[in-house]
Order: sequence, then structure tokens, then C-alpha cells
Amino acid sequence: MAQLTAFTDSGDWKFDKFLIEKRYNEALSNVWRVVVVGETSLFYRCSLMKFDDGWRLMDLDFNTDPEKISLP
Repeated sequence: MAQLTAFTDSGDWKFDKFLIEKRYNEALSNVWRVVVVGETSLFYRCSLMKFDDGWRLMDLDFNTDPEKISLP
């Protein structure tokens, strides 16, 4: 949590960009994005699963090191 607090305190919001989406059939999807605040980048991965009523977030992983969020 300290890493996230340091990130949010690091400066002005610059951008949030889509990186890649990997689908595993019609029911599971992983989406990777990057957010830049000040001079710091935060990479995050969302795991989504499709149910009858739409997509639901199943897992969220984030880190300043893209290698630590299983970026393909």
C-alpha cells in the first residue's frame, strides 16, 4: 500500500493508456494498462469474467515494475 500512496503523491496525473488485452475464450479476459502520474508509471492488470449480466472484475494487480504484473 505504501507503493500506491507514493505513486498518488508523486505529481500531476498525465495519462491512462490501454496496453493489451488477452482473451481466453468468450468468458475470461485480462487487460493491461499504464497510468503515469508525475514521473512515475503504474502498470495494472484487470482479470475480468463474463457472466449473464455482463463482465465482472475478478482480480486486480498493479506494480511500478511491468514484469511483476505478468505483462505479455
